[in-house]
Amino acid sequence: MSEENLTEIISGYFKDSNLKLVDLVFRGEKKNKILEVYIDSENGVSIDDITKANAGISEIMDDFQQKNNLNDFSKLIVSSPGVDNNFKFSWQIKKHIGRELIGITNQDIEITGKILEISENGEIVLEKLLNKNKKETEIIKINFSDLKESKIKLKF
Repeated sequence: MSEENLTEIISGYFKDSNLKLVDLVFRGEKKNKILEVYIDSENGVSIDDITKANAGISEIMDDFQQKNNLNDFSKLIVSSPGVDNNFKFSWQIKKHIGRELIGITNQDIEITGKILEISENGEIVLEKLLNKNKKETEIIKINFSDLKESKIKLKF
């Protein structure tokens, strides 16, 4: 089964949901392949969302594999991507407004700043702190498509 077919099948499960498929990852050996399904929404993902999605996707995949006499994977893991992973879609950033974004542009320039807003077309407005003592800031606008990496800066 191709990744494209798998993506189409699993995406169909979410068509009437606020949850969306973010990524699929196959790992493991031939007889012990694991399919990891990462889901997210603009409002975040709860444990209940993951549990329900796991049961639903498992049922769909078991049925599909049985009907097509396939055994492409032996284990399914459904999870949210987590804040330490790069964003795949601009809509994932909305729930992080007010937090600090770290990004690498397509030209390999690092940018950081507090997320002020993100538009429907993917423009991110950041507030960059220039001088901590004087609390000087600069507003940066960048399109999500201009970032090859982007994630939330974790505070410890």
